[in-house]
Amino acid sequence: MQQKEQGGFTIVELLVVIVIIGILTSITMVSYTGIVQRATIVTLQADLINASKQLKLYQTTDGFFPVAIDRNKTPANNTICLKPSNGSVFDYVPENIINPQAFQLTETSASGISYMITENTTATSVDTTGATIGALTALATPTIAAGSSPTSIAISADGTSVYAANYTSNNLSMYSRNTSTGALTALATPKIATGTSPISVTISADGTSVYIVNNTGSAAVSRYSRNASTGALTALATPIITAGVTPRDITISFDDKSVYVINNASDSISMYNRSPSDGGLTLLTTPTINTGSSPRNIAISADGASVYTTSLANKNISMYSRNAATGALTALTTPTIATGNWPREVKVSNDGKSVYVANYDDGTISMYSRNR
Repeated sequence: MQQKEQGGFTIVELLVVIVIIGILTSITMVSYTGIVQRATIVTLQADLINASKQLKLYQTTDGFFPVAIDRNKTPANNTICLKPSNGSVFDYVPENIINPQAFQLTETSASGISYMITENTTATSVDTTGATIGALTALATPTIAAGSSPTSIAISADGTSVYAANYTSNNLSMYSRNTSTGALTALATPKIATGTSPISVTISADGTSVYIVNNTGSAAVSRYSRNASTGALTALATPIITAGVTPRDITISFDDKSVYVINNASDSISMYNRSPSDGGLTLLTTPTINTGSSPRNIAISADGASVYTTSLANKNISMYSRNAATGALTALTTPTIATGNWPREVKVSNDGKSVYVANYDDGTISMYSRNR
């Protein structure tokens, strides 16, 4: 008796089935991925909106945004406890030295999705594809003329004006800035006179005053009022105020109440109160405080509590606490900390956690944590 052949799938049929299973799996995966991604986005947006409310409440109560995020239940002074969702991380940048004060908070999920919120925007997506974040590209017109030997530059908090101190030509170049492209345009009157050898320029957070340290000659601070609409400067009725011998650098506290100038040859800091009405400066009752030998640079923390200067000869940083009410500085109990050789510029991070010093002779950067 002849047996029937058992039926089976051909190779073609098997391949068709495998392809169909693959397509169905892909559709399922895409749908699942989309659901997970949407859920992640909703979580990021909710986190950021909630965090923004807390940051604004802090600023309303304390007068400034917290200088950093602290995830501890009992956060350090001038910080706030904010916790992102599991697997996500916050990146927080406060801007307390500008007027109005601002912040930028970014949250990135474990899968790499990023959303950002600021003091006046909603949570929006951050494109993390394409160009490397932080990479620079020269503008179509990459340079613009300044005066002779420009040594220092300052940008207004609103981003519309740029000023450059010209050391040899004894003047200040003034530019308007295109906030979309970053391009600069010289003002109709492109320069204004300074004292002899202007070496450092700074602008107040409220954008109404510009100050220049003149390194030689009059050894003074030149003072100007700023037109917020045009960026043009006008010398004050009393255009200069004395400093120490060979003033080198200048800084303004974030609250605009205090101005400090380091004097390279007299090894001191000149301390001034600033008038918010006209930008005028007045020396404190005790007008100076000693620094190390040959101070080169000065920096103030965003919370206004600390001032630091570098000493070229002593190879260290001088550290001071600041009285927020009077602007007076007091050397810390341990007044200095060592740096490398020829320390030049000192900077404090916006979150107040770190201090960095550039060591000219070593080719190094000294790094410090800051007790807040």
